[in-house]
Amino acid sequence: MGWRTYIFAGKNRKVELGVIRPGTSVALRSLEPEPGEDCKSGRWYAVEPTGYVCEDRNTTTDLESELYRALATLAPDFERTLPFGYGYSTGAPMYGKIPSAEEARKAERKFRPPEKLKLPRKPSGHLELAREGVPASTGAIPWFFAGHREAPRMPWQEGGLVRKTIREGNLLSFQGVVEDEGGRRYLLATNLTAVPADRVWVFQPSIFQGVEINEKNPLPLAWTRRDARPRWVKEAGRFVEHGSIPPRTAVGLSGKQEAVGGEVYLELRDGGGWIKASHVSVVEAPEALPTGVEEGERWIDISLSAGTLALLEGRRMVFSTLMSPGAGGTTQSPRMTIEDLLAGAFTPLGLYRVSYKYLSAVMTPEEGPEPETTWIDDVPYTIYFRPPYAIHTAYWHEDFGHPKSGGCVNVSPLDARRIFHWTYPQVPEGWYGASNRLPGPPGTWIHLRK
Repeated sequence: MGWRTYIFAGKNRKVELGVIRPGTSVALRSLEPEPGEDCKSGRWYAVEPTGYVCEDRNTTTDLESELYRALATLAPDFERTLPFGYGYSTGAPMYGKIPSAEEARKAERKFRPPEKLKLPRKPSGHLELAREGVPASTGAIPWFFAGHREAPRMPWQEGGLVRKTIREGNLLSFQGVVEDEGGRRYLLATNLTAVPADRVWVFQPSIFQGVEINEKNPLPLAWTRRDARPRWVKEAGRFVEHGSIPPRTAVGLSGKQEAVGGEVYLELRDGGGWIKASHVSVVEAPEALPTGVEEGERWIDISLSAGTLALLEGRRMVFSTLMSPGAGGTTQSPRMTIEDLLAGAFTPLGLYRVSYKYLSAVMTPEEGPEPETTWIDDVPYTIYFRPPYAIHTAYWHEDFGHPKSGGCVNVSPLDARRIFHWTYPQVPEGWYGASNRLPGPPGTWIHLRK
C-alpha cells in the first residue's frame, strides 16, 4: 500500500529482487510471517514464487481495508494498449475529494481559466499527442469519492482539499473520468486525487508498432521514418516517381540496388518499384554477434543513427521497429560519463544487460515517495540497462526513428509491451518490477551502436 514495497532474496535487505505496486497484491507462500533482520517489525512474509517482504506500514494482508480497496480501484489495466489514461497538465490542483463548485472556484483562482487554455498550433515535445477537449465520463464516482468524502490517504500524504499541485508541463496518469453533479469532469489520478479534466490535455495513444521477422516477412527490409517517401518505378530505363510510401512503414527489399546520378535505389520485394536508400533505414541480419553475446542468446540491437531497434536470438532477427534515441544526436564515444550524456541528451553506446524492469515507472529527478515539482507519470514497460537510461514507452509522441528523448530509448506502447515481455528477467505474476538478481536467465543484452 506504500511507496516501493520491495521484495528481497532473504529475510534481510541485502539482495533486492523486485517491487510490488500500491493497490496490487502478490500471493504468499505461507500465511505465517517469519523472523528476520532489517525490518522494524522483525516479521517477513515469504512471497510467490520467491523472496520475502518486510511487514511494515507499506504492506497489509487485509485486502478489505479502505486504502487497499481504493488503490485497487485505480490499478493498471494491462489488457489495454496503455495501462492508464495519460494527460499533459496545464497546471491544476490535485484534490483529495470531489470539491463543491465554490471550493473549486476558491482553490483555482491562481490558475488560468479553462476557456483560455489552448494547445499550440504545432505542438511539440511532450505535447505532440495531446488533444484539446474534455474526455467523456467513464463511469460513476467511486465509493471513496462519493458524497464529496475525502479519499483514503497514502502513508506519507497529508489531508486537506488540495493535496498537491501538478505544475504545467508534468504528465499525469489516471484511471477513469467522473462527472460531478454540476457536470464538471475529473480525472481519477492514481495517487487517490481528483484532477479537473478541463485543466489537462489527454493523450491519444499511438498505434504504431514494429514487424515480426519470419518466413512471410524476411530480411532485408527498410523503414520510412517521419515523412512519406516516393515510390519509384522504371520506365524506359529511367526512374519515375509513382505514388508514395507512408511514414513509419516497413517495406521488404529484394536485395537488388542500382546507382543513378549519385542516388542509390533499392528494389522493393513486392514488385512494387524502388525506394531511395537515402530515404530509409535499412535493416539486415548482423554479420557477427557483439562480443559477449552467445549463439542463440536473446539480445537487442539498437542503431542510434538509423533509429531502429531489433530483437534477436543469436544471429536470427525476430522483430524490427523504429525507436527514438537522445535528442543530442548520434553519440560519438562509448566512454562518455553519465553527467556528459545527460548534459547533451545523448544515449549511451555499448553493451549492457537489463538491470531492472518495471511495468510502469515514474520518471523524476526527485527522491521520496511522490515527486512534487517535476515528473512523468507511470511510464509503461520501462527496461533499465544503465540507470538512469532505459528502453520505455513514449506515450507523448510517435516520432519514432528520429532523435527525440533526454537520452533514453523511446518506443511505441505496443512495441514496448512486446519488448518487455520478451526480455529477461521475466516479472513474476503479481510483481510490478524485477531486478536481474532474480533467479533464472541473466538480464537480456542490449547493444547500442552508432
